[in-house]
Amino acid sequence: MAYEIKKYDEFKLGDKNVFTKTITETDVIMFAGISGDFNPVHMNEVYAKTTMFQGRIVHGMFIASLLGQAGASFFGGGAIYIGHTQKFTAPVRIGDTISAIVEVTEMIPEKKIIKYRAYCQNQEGKIVVDGEATIKIITQ
Repeated sequence: MAYEIKKYDEFKLGDKNVFTKTITETDVIMFAGISGDFNPVHMNEVYAKTTMFQGRIVHGMFIASLLGQAGASFFGGGAIYIGHTQKFTAPVRIGDTISAIVEVTEMIPEKKIIKYRAYCQNQEGKIVVDGEATIKIITQ
């Protein structure tokens, strides 16, 4: 997928982008295979029912990775990712619909740096991942 090349001055405080996906069993299996994370709380319903979650939960890092699409499709091919922080605030279950949201919160013009809130919420509007990230615009 090709991304639009955007310049720093095309962004402003409050700009927002959303990517939404319903999580499937196949997603969880594929993420486990790619990441190597086969924790039974993600993979084994019998085991997961014995935990505080009372059933399987989706990998937190999988959910956080949805922010990559929300950011990449918004900031485009003219940006590089510098860093992020995140907290996992609620479990996600197979069948949940997750919206990954990025929202510009700070701009540093002299360095062409943009800071943004990066969070995911479920179909009920509950935040399941919350954090912030920083990118640098590299286009002229």
